[in-house]
Amino acid sequence: MQAILRMRRYLQEQLLVDLSRKAVVLTGPRQVGKTRQVRQLMEGRDSPQYLNWDGAAGRSAGVC
Repeated sequence: MQAILRMRRYLQEQLLVDLSRKAVVLTGPRQVGKTRQVRQLMEGRDSPQYLNWDGAAGRSAGVC
């Protein structure tokens, strides 16, 4: 059985603080773990919403 590695990222605490008060946009270079971090932060939340700007659906999801 393969173990799932859960890294604690250096921005995790600040992201948790910000998420308790407002919407958060996480940007950065490719292949640095943004999606993994977001998916880990979404675990256990009541109704998280993840928008991915790579596809048209994410870019047009209620953003004016």
